[in-house]
Amino acid sequence: MKKFKGEDIRRFIRETYHSDQIVLCSVGNIDFKRFIHLAQKYFSRVPSNLRKENRKPFTTYVPQQKTEERKIFQTHCIIGAPGYSIEHEKRFILAFLNNILGGPVLNSRLSIALREKNGLTYHIESNYIPYSDTGLMSVYFGTDGDLLEKALALVMKELARVRNVKIGKVPLQTAKKQLIGQVSIAQESKQNLMLSMGKSFLMMDRYLSLGEIIRIIESITAEELMEAANEILAPEMLSQLIFKSSKQTYDDTRMGTVCRRAYHPEPSILAN
Repeated sequence: MKKFKGEDIRRFIRETYHSDQIVLCSVGNIDFKRFIHLAQKYFSRVPSNLRKENRKPFTTYVPQQKTEERKIFQTHCIIGAPGYSIEHEKRFILAFLNNILGGPVLNSRLSIALREKNGLTYHIESNYIPYSDTGLMSVYFGTDGDLLEKALALVMKELARVRNVKIGKVPLQTAKKQLIGQVSIAQESKQNLMLSMGKSFLMMDRYLSLGEIIRIIESITAEELMEAANEILAPEMLSQLIFKSSKQTYDDTRMGTVCRRAYHPEPSILAN
């Protein structure tokens, strides 16, 4: 950051901000003629600056395994691999798979396996982010240093499960209803709807209605989920980064916790 100069910022703007990539989007009780009038008033004077180059596809990915020791208490681990781009025909399949595996729901497979059944982590999640030329699929969790190996083994077990075991009819339908409910609730927010529409037009020059998205989700099969899992989450494609707590930091923090408990007993201790 200290190396950046003003000219670096200006050059970045000239090279990446283009007038043919401006999208104006409105949602709500806004008169369309007035919206057009305001757009012309404030944007008609923007000088033309058309994009001259397209992004080149990302093709240089090499899986890596890296562990660093940090002065932190909790150990953090993230596992990931390239995913489908935003225009890929299988992007909805991978998004659905992500929701089943570790999406923002308490009944995701990773949450149940690590948090609910074994108490190895307070927070675990998986994420799928599609970009114009590639995508990113990842799994993140934080845990105590001495629980890392067990937690990591359970994550790998769940990844192998989605690759090798076809989801049953009932769980598949339940997962579809859940994702459809999440998408429907998200679109109740006018801000979310506006941002979704704008991004869709910017990236793909079209917008999928809620009804179209629901039909796509309902059409996904168990076989397609397994196929996407094997393409994206194959063991040889996974990279792994671990920030491990140094032993001294762990011992100091644990001692502080013991001291706090001694001077400020928990209610359950007082009850006994």
